[in-house]
Amino acid sequence: MQEGSLSLMQMAKISSTLYDYQSNKKLFYVSILTSPTTGGVTASFGMLRDIIIAEPNAYIAFVGKRVIEQTLDPIEFQSKEELYKDRIDFYQRKTGLTEAIQTGTGQLNGIPIAIGVMDFQFMGGSMGSVVGEKITRLIEYATNNFLPLILVCASGGARMQEGSLSLMQMAKISSALYDYQSNKKLFYVSILTSPTTGGVTASFGMLGDIIIAEPNAYIAFAGKRVIEQTLNKTIPEGSQAAEYLFHKGLFDPIVPCNPLKGVLSELV
Repeated sequence: MQEGSLSLMQMAKISSTLYDYQSNKKLFYVSILTSPTTGGVTASFGMLRDIIIAEPNAYIAFVGKRVIEQTLDPIEFQSKEELYKDRIDFYQRKTGLTEAIQTGTGQLNGIPIAIGVMDFQFMGGSMGSVVGEKITRLIEYATNNFLPLILVCASGGARMQEGSLSLMQMAKISSALYDYQSNKKLFYVSILTSPTTGGVTASFGMLGDIIIAEPNAYIAFAGKRVIEQTLNKTIPEGSQAAEYLFHKGLFDPIVPCNPLKGVLSELV
């Protein structure tokens, strides 16, 4: 944690070296997991093995059980305004939700589906470890049960209060979607509502087999103000609106709310 993104780079570096060792050189690698084995070790070389051996009763996880069930303050985020935990408590009371996404299964005109719906009212729909874990588990459930997947996006992007851990959710979700779409050949629909920005746009928001946008939705990676301050240039009005981006080929149809159910039932 103390080295931030530098520590994440080690995961990629070690994994790249192992790829050459195993795939190119066809050499043999055994991973032995003792207790505890968690976090980046589990997510990288701990699982990139020809054989995995675990000691009895070992605690092995990428994200700990408490993090899955409850939003914590993993990097002890410092703010002059309020503590991160206090902000989470505030939005939980305000919205009645535990986090910025609700996931589950249901039926769409009698067709079983897996669905996740983000809520912008909960901290701007920002994606932290809990949101990322819930989406990943939903995708894995849909994969194992051969269900169509629908994700309704509404987000300001990765949650800055969780630092690089929030950015890791982008890769984790995208990896689960790769298995779902490419290996299992299952069907994923992404619905972009307003706003959909940042790390959500840069990951699962744009990975749908079909990408649907709502009319006049604000869709971007970086916001207008950030781009203008960084590049010192004026961004044309409407250049990040759904209608403009549709003509640039960024997604598939623009569908208003009323006919959306019928469109989705035909797709799945």
